[in-house]
Amino acid sequence: MALEVIIFIILFLFVFIGGHWLIYYSLKSFYSLKKPAKYILAGLISALPPSFIIFSALTRSSDSNLVHWLYLLIVCWLGIAIYLVQGFVLAWIIYFLAKKKDWKLKRSYLATGVLAVTALIIIYGLINAQFLRVNNIELKIKNLPTEWQNKKIVQLSDVHLGSINRVDYLNKIIKKTKELNPDYIFFTGDYLDGTCPSADKFITPLSELSAIAKVYFINGNHESYARINNLREQLEASGIIILEDEIIIDNNIQIIGLDYTHDRENPNDQTIFQKINQTEPSILLSHEPTYIDRAKEAGINLHLSGHTHRGQIFPANLVTYLIYGRYHYGLNQEGNYNQYTSSGAGTWGPPLRVLTNSKIVVFTLK
Repeated sequence: MALEVIIFIILFLFVFIGGHWLIYYSLKSFYSLKKPAKYILAGLISALPPSFIIFSALTRSSDSNLVHWLYLLIVCWLGIAIYLVQGFVLAWIIYFLAKKKDWKLKRSYLATGVLAVTALIIIYGLINAQFLRVNNIELKIKNLPTEWQNKKIVQLSDVHLGSINRVDYLNKIIKKTKELNPDYIFFTGDYLDGTCPSADKFITPLSELSAIAKVYFINGNHESYARINNLREQLEASGIIILEDEIIIDNNIQIIGLDYTHDRENPNDQTIFQKINQTEPSILLSHEPTYIDRAKEAGINLHLSGHTHRGQIFPANLVTYLIYGRYHYGLNQEGNYNQYTSSGAGTWGPPLRVLTNSKIVVFTLK
């Protein structure tokens, strides 16, 4: 795993630094910048990649408003940079095609167009990310116990509370969830973002949800990054039921919670699947939309996941599809097997949603 992390960091830095170089070179070239303007631009662009690393590290040790705003600015820039890179790649293609055809085209117009379109995308993405949509789904479950008939399940996934999504956003989610009047609430991982030194202010309000419904919780990858001391104890004190490679029988339905692991061949997972009673209805919670074949073989009726955010911003939604196929988002039904991957209620990194939405999912069982 250490080698995989090292390779990821190298690739990330290569793309990150390379992207910033492209932005600098494009702005310098398209606007024909001279000294000292190009040196000032070079200094600003060069300072951004290390600033992201520094401010990301600061969020783990400080929860001050200053750190919050500095981190917010740098992750917003990261979103801007993603679209500037795409825009300038397209602009260079247009420029060389125009040059080949002897079309007269001012390069400054291309750069201004890229900046304007990027600004519109970012404004849209910032606003869109703050709107919580509710997705209502009615599901038929084989041999559903009468105790679960017409029960309403709310799935909350990938809330990513931390330095960006803070208590005010959590309160918005809690308010909307309470309005839905659920019987059960399933948190399918990444409730925390890992960008905050303490989780107390994010855990205590959950007692409002456990007061109106039974709440089940599994860890995601970001809970492992956060490394919050006594997280399980804090959650249980708020009335939350944590499942870590466990099966619980709740009114004649098996609820299985898989703890997130970087090892997809976790031996505990195989043991859990062997313990499932295939003659009884079951609900599986796994943060990542994997274990699909095992879940089908084990006779799982409802399999809930998150993790992908549906890519969150274009073109990352294409990447998540390449990785997870049709299981990267939405409802997939095969016989008695129902699988749903949520796009998540929050955001990670840039607080943007482009061609995706922040969602709370509601299942009514039949």
